Amino acid sequence: MPKDMLEPIQRWEFEALKKDVEKLSLDKAALKGELDGFIKEREKDRKLSLNVISGALVSLVVGILTFLITRGF
Repeated sequence: MPKDMLEPIQRWEFEALKKDVEKLSLDKAALKGELDGFIKEREKDRKLSLNVISGALVSLVVGILTFLITRGF
């Protein structure tokens, strides 16, 4: 590697760096795909959790209303 930016680099160093950059850009694209999949999965899990919680609350309210109506509220 050159000591400063004014010193020219060798052709083989340039080719090696070019291959490293290409490999890193491919890795970056693959990781971005994995990250997008993970985010979608987390969003789906969050929605499912909210549905379960809201269902439990609705069930509780219906149970309380049924109890009050049968007791002659």
